Amino acid sequence: MIATTTSPLNSYLKADAPIYWHEDIPSMPIQPLSEAIAGNSYDFGHPDWASAYFAARHRDEAFHLRWCAAVGNWDGKIVVDVGCGPGK
Repeated sequence: MIATTTSPLNSYLKADAPIYWHEDIPSMPIQPLSEAIAGNSYDFGHPDWASAYFAARHRDEAFHLRWCAAVGNWDGKIVVDVGCGPGK
C-alpha cells in the first residue's frame, strides 16, 4: 500500500490524513481498533467466511437490484462510507 496526501477524497478528510491505496481502493487505518472492528477484520480476513458472505450478499441478484433501486447510479461519483460500524 502506498500512502498519499493528494486525492479527490481530501475534501472529506483531515488535512494531514494519509490515504493508503490497495489496487485502486483507498483505505485508512482505524486506530485504536474497537472489539467490533477487530472482529470484522478477523471475519473478512478469513477466506472461507468472506467468500460465503460476499456470495450470499453482494452477488445475489435480488440484493443487487434492491440496492441499485435505493441508491441510484454512482457512475462518476465519489462514495465515502463513514460510520458504518463493523461494516457487515
